[in-house]
Amino acid sequence: NKANRFKPVVKFYGPYKLSKGEKRQINFNMPMYVGAVRTMVIAANEASYGFAEQSSKVKAPLMLLGTLPRVLSTDEEVSLPVSVFGGDIAPGTTEITVQTNGLLKLAAGNKQTVKVGKDDEKFVNFNVNVAHQVGIAKVKILAKSAKYTASYEMELDVRHPNPYSTKVTEWVVTPNQT
Repeated sequence: NKANRFKPVVKFYGPYKLSKGEKRQINFNMPMYVGAVRTMVIAANEASYGFAEQSSKVKAPLMLLGTLPRVLSTDEEVSLPVSVFGGDIAPGTTEITVQTNGLLKLAAGNKQTVKVGKDDEKFVNFNVNVAHQVGIAKVKILAKSAKYTASYEMELDVRHPNPYSTKVTEWVVTPNQT
């Protein structure tokens, strides 16, 4: 199995029936995502069709983004930088916690605290040690302020830095030959 590094953000709602001139607002919960997504609307009326699309910013009062390499090797030591973003409202003092599965161990504690302001970005670093075991490492980062919470999850492959290799050579040894 391979780790799924980039989970797509795809949501589908509808169909909805609207009367002439009627408007409707659709509310939904967006998974943790930092950036912009394409919002699309498709309309149909008998044999007529139409659509509209636009780029929509995904913004929350508290957002997270963690970064690790694509692949880790056993017994490696790496740094896990975490970006903590404040949106339109200042989240204030925020506690960042990192949880991992058995393939990764945090070297110096799994919690740090930062003060995040409005439209602000703060960085925290966690040192991570990779176990002597291969598989899929999972990391969950949680941020919690007085009023807001955010989480970010990622998974990545842990593999041996020098995989086993085999070399085969065939010989025919005739009598009285070494």
